[in-house]
Amino acid sequence: SHDPWMRPDICRGPQGVVLAADYRSRYRLYSMSYDDISRFDCGYPSADFPDQIYVKSVKPLLGDVVPEVENHCRCRQRSCPVLYNIELKSWPEYDGLYHPPPDEYARLVAGFYRECGVNDRVRVQSFDHRLLQAVHRLVPELATGLLVDQGQQVMNSLDRLGYLPDFVNPRENLVTRRLVSDIHRRGPGIIPWTVNTPGRMLELLSLGVDGLITDYP
Repeated sequence: SHDPWMRPDICRGPQGVVLAADYRSRYRLYSMSYDDISRFDCGYPSADFPDQIYVKSVKPLLGDVVPEVENHCRCRQRSCPVLYNIELKSWPEYDGLYHPPPDEYARLVAGFYRECGVNDRVRVQSFDHRLLQAVHRLVPELATGLLVDQGQQVMNSLDRLGYLPDFVNPRENLVTRRLVSDIHRRGPGIIPWTVNTPGRMLELLSLGVDGLITDYP
């Protein structure tokens, strides 16, 4: 789920009920059982994606997503294995409200990583230094990415993390040729977000980035 609650613009409750105005507190996923979550239909087109076609959709368990994707690829005889880049949403002020505290969160991630069957193809990324540090302590072999947003100094953020992640993933307008060079010199790759136009994609690739995060693959 992109958000830690049910969004009223794309979700309806059981029997098609329109969600209440206090949805951020009433429909917090962290306080709901999955049995309750699975009763919500989140397939409604968003204003952000007007061309999307309505298809009844349930927020899935991550443990169900991986085998579904793997089976989809096998059926289409895809020769290139899928990499799973999983963003861990976490904010210090919302521990225990929208998500577990970092150590508990990291244990859940470690458990998934060890059981998913595709652990050599899993990456996790987050803005939250605490969570990345906790995950790295528990599963140092797991590939991690540090997300960096507008208003943050990319290299300072990397220094504060305390270890070298596999990737640094800055907002795309922060990327310059100098930044790509500086990050590569330190060791990590660089994968900017969210890049949605072909022209900008080509421009960033010409600067030497190692991948792209996009809404339109």
